[in-house]
Amino acid sequence: MALASNLTTFSDVTDGAPLSPAYLSGKFGVLDDNINEINNVAVAGFQENFFSITSYGASPSVAAAINTASIQTAIHDAEAVGGTVFIPHGTYPIAGTTGENFALSVQSGVEIRGSGWGSILKLDTGAHVQAIRVSNVTSPPHGVAFRDFAIDGNGLGHKDAGLLQINNAESFLVDRMFIHGGGSATSGVGGCVATAGGSTFTGSRGVITNSLFTGNSKAGVNISTGAAAHVTTIGSATGAASVDILIGTGNFSVEGANTSTYGISTSGADSGTISIGTGTGVQTMNLATGATGAKTTNIGTGAIGNLLTIGSVTDASSLDLLVGTGNFTLEGNVASTYAISATGANTGTFTLAAGTGARVVNLATGGTGVKTVNIATGAIDNDVIIGTVTGTASLRLLTGTGNFSLDGAATTTYTMAATTTSGTIDIGGTAQTGTMTLGDSSGTNIVQIGSGEGATTVNIADGATNAKTVNINTGAVANTTTIGTVSSTATTTILAGTGGITMTGTIENVDAKFVVPTGIDINFNQSPVMETNVNTGGVPTGAGGDINLMTLQEGVQMEQFIIGTQTIIAPRMTATGLLTSLDLTSTDGVEYNFGAVRANSQHAFTIGTSPAFFMELAVNFADVSGLEPFLMGFRLVQANDADFTNYTDFVGYGTNDGVSPGDATIQTQLNTGGVTSTDTNDAWANAATHTLKVLVSAAGVVTFTFDGSPPTATQAFTFDNADVVVPFIHQVFNAAAPGAVNLVSMQIGFQ
Repeated sequence: MALASNLTTFSDVTDGAPLSPAYLSGKFGVLDDNINEINNVAVAGFQENFFSITSYGASPSVAAAINTASIQTAIHDAEAVGGTVFIPHGTYPIAGTTGENFALSVQSGVEIRGSGWGSILKLDTGAHVQAIRVSNVTSPPHGVAFRDFAIDGNGLGHKDAGLLQINNAESFLVDRMFIHGGGSATSGVGGCVATAGGSTFTGSRGVITNSLFTGNSKAGVNISTGAAAHVTTIGSATGAASVDILIGTGNFSVEGANTSTYGISTSGADSGTISIGTGTGVQTMNLATGATGAKTTNIGTGAIGNLLTIGSVTDASSLDLLVGTGNFTLEGNVASTYAISATGANTGTFTLAAGTGARVVNLATGGTGVKTVNIATGAIDNDVIIGTVTGTASLRLLTGTGNFSLDGAATTTYTMAATTTSGTIDIGGTAQTGTMTLGDSSGTNIVQIGSGEGATTVNIADGATNAKTVNINTGAVANTTTIGTVSSTATTTILAGTGGITMTGTIENVDAKFVVPTGIDINFNQSPVMETNVNTGGVPTGAGGDINLMTLQEGVQMEQFIIGTQTIIAPRMTATGLLTSLDLTSTDGVEYNFGAVRANSQHAFTIGTSPAFFMELAVNFADVSGLEPFLMGFRLVQANDADFTNYTDFVGYGTNDGVSPGDATIQTQLNTGGVTSTDTNDAWANAATHTLKVLVSAAGVVTFTFDGSPPTATQAFTFDNADVVVPFIHQVFNAAAPGAVNLVSMQIGFQ
């Protein structure tokens, strides 16, 4: 059944409006969502002894006397078997029984249940009576329950009694009930004699839960006033249940024995609000103010996440926390955050230890537990001053192995020692191991160091021990970085050891005496210039074993070794890339390298000496089945050979129709130990462009990537220490279907 979640107090309905489905829906939204289903079909889950009042002739459209007799008969039948009386959705008029002060009588062992607060028993015009009376002249009633329906007193409740009158019951349950309109002040009739509104309990034991009683003129309840050790529970902590205890001009007292303990919200994982003295009047709240007997006052000491607010920031309110000769302690969990004057647009002065005595003020000085100390972190224009320039005052900001950060807004100007004339400014200690960063914000910064007119020496990270990382303008914005000046005889020196200098991006202008690149990066867009390699010079030749020189764009020069006989010698640019397949004749081919027999080649690398290096090649094959093989990678410095398997040490990556038709292939050999071939299972379709990459660590360990990812299947290979290797491209066609080979891009260099 659906209950409204906004029924937080019993005082929110005082208009005396007549109880009706429209009134309930508009006021609370509590009409049952399943009314039609409950009215039209058997109610699943009800017990077998189920008595619907409509089966006895009750109806919203018949007279009150008929409904009263019909419902009473259903109650008697249900009591005989311990059953349930069901009130379908609708408003059923009822009236007082002749000669009695009630309409309906309940004795024991019965449940009366509706389909929600749209199931209504409404007193009709006539005598003032109780709507339902629970009573038994022979023995106390027991086992009675009222659920999920409403009682509308219609202003006709019986004086000094309740619409639901329960007398001397040993056990009862009132659950999800709405009892309304017991009587009005003008008629002088009290419809409900209970603070809760609609029920009177005389020597009864039971539970009232999830229910609402409103619009009843007379209230007054004595609960558990006998001399026995009663346990009295008023209200429920379930759902949106609420309890209001109201007084007029009288006093409200909670009193017990001398040793009593008074608890308010002391059990359960409570998350609500406890308000004391929150009215608008001028009040004095006294808590443990007696002058005799030492009091211990605990506020919010339960083992839950309490939120305590003492005092107010409104108007001229003030707060004094006073102690005598004892100590004042503000303590929390090891992970607690302590905030003083942390909210609101505060303009006052916060003073801590401002007296004239010599004091030591300790903040977060405990030796255990990591503390976080926030000072003026609110989102307002704070002006924070720490320390003074008076006398011999000093200031130290210390950190351990953590970091020290001085940060501000995007346009903040940082001033350090602006008035110091003869002092020394030290940043970073001799044992500094952290990272010192200046101006790494994503905003527009101006970072000036040593920009005064004096002769200044600025040393940054010049210590001889411990490697430093110096970041300048590394924020992810369009930084403009200027180092040095062209004025007068100014000089700028950028030095590096064996680590090298890396410059990424477009260099607009370099006026340099010497620039020596260590790698190449070519997107092929220009046909090369060809000539013979013989010392007499001349045009290139295509006989088997001939070597020609091929000068590519950006001054990159490679050697071309002819395999078989070629009449087309010079590679030329096409729409796809640089066409290097020459005659496309079976068993013929070509190898491109950077000086096969020269250990001093520009792109010769020595295992164990050179840093990690790589070769990357993007290539397009018109017909993959015509290549046997096409390999790129690194081989030992040796004389060119038409049969790549004669190289004693090599690692090649590409394709070989004789090994793995239609897939990328890895082939290697170490110390003439035999060629190892691996089908990577990475498919290579005709006319597709793929990017192959061979990476060699400084220790000679080789890895591969196919279009940026590791191949599906691979093999392990490591060159011997001190091997000198050069990059190479080796291609030979078979008799199947030789097709064009186009080089798209190539990179060779250090990783």
